Amino acid sequence: MSQLCSVKKICTQGGIYGKIDIYEDKAGQLKPYFILRGKSLESSFEELVSLMQEILCHTQFENKDDILKITQQLISNFERRINSSSHVLAAKPGLGVK
Repeated sequence: MSQLCSVKKICTQGGIYGKIDIYEDKAGQLKPYFILRGKSLESSFEELVSLMQEILCHTQFENKDDILKITQQLISNFERRINSSSHVLAAKPGLGVK
Protein backbone atom coordinates (compact mmCIF):
# COMPACT_ATOMS: atom_id res chain seq x y z
CA MET A 1 0.00 0.00 0.00
CA SER A 2 1.37 3.42 -0.91
CA GLN A 3 2.16 6.02 1.77
CA LEU A 4 -0.66 8.28 0.51
CA CYS A 5 -3.17 5.44 0.77
CA SER A 6 -1.96 4.78 4.31
CA VAL A 7 -2.47 8.43 5.24
CA LYS A 8 -5.97 8.45 3.74
CA LYS A 9 -6.85 5.23 5.55
CA ILE A 10 -5.64 6.59 8.90
CA CYS A 11 -7.45 9.90 8.34
CA THR A 12 -10.77 8.23 7.54
CA GLN A 13 -10.55 5.64 10.31
CA GLY A 14 -8.88 7.61 13.05
CA GLY A 15 -6.23 10.27 13.01
CA ILE A 16 -2.93 11.65 14.19
CA TYR A 17 -2.97 14.71 16.38
CA GLY A 18 -0.03 16.76 17.56
CA LYS A 19 0.29 19.63 19.99
CA ILE A 20 2.81 21.41 22.14
CA ASP A 21 2.10 21.84 25.84
CA ILE A 22 4.16 23.62 28.46
CA TYR A 23 4.33 22.21 31.98
CA GLU A 24 5.96 23.54 35.11
CA ASP A 25 8.21 21.12 36.97
CA LYS A 26 8.63 20.98 40.76
CA ALA A 27 11.49 23.50 40.60
CA GLY A 28 9.28 26.03 38.79
CA GLN A 29 10.98 25.59 35.41
CA LEU A 30 8.77 25.58 32.32
CA LYS A 31 9.24 22.53 30.10
CA PRO A 32 7.80 22.26 26.58
CA TYR A 33 6.50 18.88 25.45
CA PHE A 34 5.55 17.78 21.96
CA ILE A 35 2.61 15.41 22.28
CA LEU A 36 1.63 13.14 19.42
CA ARG A 37 -1.54 11.08 19.73
CA GLY A 38 -3.06 8.67 17.32
CA LYS A 39 -6.21 6.69 16.87
CA SER A 40 -6.90 3.92 14.39
CA LEU A 41 -8.71 0.68 13.90
CA GLU A 42 -6.81 -2.34 15.10
CA SER A 43 -6.25 -3.37 11.47
CA SER A 44 -4.50 -0.02 10.78
CA PHE A 45 -2.42 0.12 13.95
CA GLU A 46 0.91 -0.81 12.31
CA GLU A 47 0.41 1.92 9.69
CA LEU A 48 -0.46 4.42 12.41
CA VAL A 49 2.74 3.62 14.31
CA SER A 50 4.77 3.86 11.09
CA LEU A 51 3.31 7.29 10.23
CA MET A 52 3.86 8.56 13.78
CA GLN A 53 7.46 7.37 13.66
CA GLU A 54 7.89 9.21 10.35
CA ILE A 55 6.52 12.40 11.90
CA LEU A 56 8.68 12.16 15.02
CA CYS A 57 11.93 11.06 13.42
CA HIS A 58 11.99 12.61 9.95
CA THR A 59 10.18 15.95 10.12
CA GLN A 60 12.49 18.74 8.99
CA PHE A 61 12.23 22.10 10.69
CA GLU A 62 14.89 23.91 8.67
CA ASN A 63 12.51 25.88 6.42
CA LYS A 64 11.64 28.78 8.70
CA ASP A 65 9.42 30.46 6.07
CA ASP A 66 7.13 27.41 5.95
CA ILE A 67 7.02 27.18 9.74
CA LEU A 68 6.15 30.89 9.96
CA LYS A 69 3.39 30.47 7.35
CA ILE A 70 1.88 27.49 9.19
CA THR A 71 2.08 29.31 12.53
CA GLN A 72 0.35 32.38 11.06
CA GLN A 73 -2.41 30.15 9.65
CA LEU A 74 -2.92 28.51 13.05
CA ILE A 75 -3.11 31.90 14.78
CA SER A 76 -5.57 33.16 12.16
CA ASN A 77 -7.78 30.09 12.56
CA PHE A 78 -7.69 30.47 16.35
CA GLU A 79 -8.67 34.16 16.12
CA ARG A 80 -11.46 33.33 13.66
CA ARG A 81 -12.87 30.68 16.03
CA ILE A 82 -12.80 33.15 18.92
CA ASN A 83 -14.47 35.87 16.86
CA SER A 84 -17.22 33.52 15.68
CA SER A 85 -18.01 32.36 19.22
CA SER A 86 -17.14 35.43 21.28
CA HIS A 87 -20.69 35.68 22.63
CA VAL A 88 -20.30 32.19 24.13
CA LEU A 89 -16.94 33.09 25.70
CA ALA A 90 -18.34 36.30 27.17
CA ALA A 91 -21.28 34.44 28.71
CA LYS A 92 -19.06 32.00 30.61
CA PRO A 93 -18.24 33.00 34.19
CA GLY A 94 -14.66 34.17 34.63
CA LEU A 95 -14.09 34.74 30.92
CA GLY A 96 -16.23 37.83 30.32
CA VAL A 97 -14.88 41.35 30.48
CA LYS A 98 -16.05 43.28 33.53
